Amino acid sequence: MGIEQVVGISAFLHDIHRLMQNETGKFIHPKDSLVKVNEVLEMVMFPKEKIPKVIH
Repeated sequence: MGIEQVVGISAFLHDIHRLMQNETGKFIHPKDSLVKVNEVLEMVMFPKEKIPKVIH
């Protein structure tokens, strides 16, 4: 898996905090969504060694 996949999945998950805001009706700072991003990446068995690069 190359840098293209890391960039692609990062772009895909970039606005996950907005989905969380829609669910809760409250402001969610993007940094507060990183736990959820990590959960999603683990759920889809994204390579563990690449997760920090996506989170960054």
